[in-house]
Amino acid sequence: MAVTQSTTHVNAKERLAFWQDVACQTYVRVECGLISDHSFSAQLVQTDIGNLKFTDHRCSTPMQYKRLAQGFREDSCSDFQLMLLESGHVHVTQQGRQAVLGAGDMVLYEASQPFALDFTTPHKALNFKIPHHLMSSRLAQASDLTAITLRGNTAIGQMAAAAIRHSRRLPELPTSAAQNRAGSALLDMLTTAMDMELNHQQEVPTRHQHVLATIKQYMIANLDDAEMNIERIARKHNVTCRTINRLFALDGTTAIRWLWQQRLNASHKALCEGRFKQVTDAALNCGFSDFSHFSRAFKKAFGVCPHTLIQR
Repeated sequence: MAVTQSTTHVNAKERLAFWQDVACQTYVRVECGLISDHSFSAQLVQTDIGNLKFTDHRCSTPMQYKRLAQGFREDSCSDFQLMLLESGHVHVTQQGRQAVLGAGDMVLYEASQPFALDFTTPHKALNFKIPHHLMSSRLAQASDLTAITLRGNTAIGQMAAAAIRHSRRLPELPTSAAQNRAGSALLDMLTTAMDMELNHQQEVPTRHQHVLATIKQYMIANLDDAEMNIERIARKHNVTCRTINRLFALDGTTAIRWLWQQRLNASHKALCEGRFKQVTDAALNCGFSDFSHFSRAFKKAFGVCPHTLIQR
């Protein structure tokens, strides 16, 4: 049976506190924070699939969730969470790693360790809450997979995402025994997909990972350079353009697409935090020179025009 909780009938001033209670009761004890002061609404639908808890939640604004060490004193939950992001963007940080997700990507994180979820846009996500013993019995190294992006554009990722989307129909099975069997089979498939992804990532040479990380750090440090291109990046790091393209292909993207997204994310964050009073200043600071193009790309990425985020 599905249980729906929504802010629709909650007073606007009480919505954040209400939503924090919903998040703590449904997932794990966390602290919630709004990145933007704009109108906030959210909804969560929860169903049980055997021993798994499935949720479909959506939120109209950027949002942060933090699981801090002090939360363990009040809540000893150690369950794993597997999230499929249906729309929006989110950064997931845990154990010194950070996964950056776009629509269609997945990530695993666990409640027994501090974590942070930073949704930088309005968003919609599907989530599985998986008991620790069920996950670890299938995937002994599950903790090594937390905060690592499982791309939705790979064969493995597409298979896992399709299974998660279709699982919302499993509660319709006629008996609890059938639901338990279906939930167990689903978890087998998802853990197999994650195990395959871990093995694939371990096959990427360590040197390549280091070079890619260095290039990304350089690009982020120079977001304001509107003239940055592949050729300049290649010269700076003594590699060929082909090498850069190959390294980013391992990440399921291209260098320019990745740079473009970092610029959009940085401009969105700056506007939400009120660091600029003019949209053009934020755009220039993040390397955009064509303001009309910037506005169109911003609205496509985040669902709002940049000027609506100016803090007044």
